[in-house]
Amino acid sequence: KIDSFNYSRWAVNPADMIADRILDDMTGSGLFRTVFSYQEAQEGRFIVSGGIEEFLLGINKSGKTAIISMTITLQDSHAKQAGKRTIFQKKYVRTEPLQESSPQGYCEAASRAMQHLSREIIDDIYTAIKNTSPSAVDSP
Repeated sequence: KIDSFNYSRWAVNPADMIADRILDDMTGSGLFRTVFSYQEAQEGRFIVSGGIEEFLLGINKSGKTAIISMTITLQDSHAKQAGKRTIFQKKYVRTEPLQESSPQGYCEAASRAMQHLSREIIDDIYTAIKNTSPSAVDSP
């Protein structure tokens, strides 16, 4: 079952919040030489793209949960054959229980979910790049 907070709206599009969070976390991780935003003119060798599939409040027998699911794709722009550009495409899902049933409670649970997802996504990207091109990443 899905629920909503009828009188609450996001100040920023959730997809933009998630993209900014992953960008900040990748930059702050120290695992990559440089991380560019899609808004910057420069483009790196490896391109991360994705889409949000679910960003919602779920209700089950044990209570309310924040649910976030997304698909992330990592591509190598230096791959000569189009079919070999995609290094991986993976679906990530995380649910976190709400501590309180309110918009604030949902935001806190969604934030915890994103902490876990961001770490998992960054680890997967780092590992994939390291396996594809060991010289493309700095050792942590």
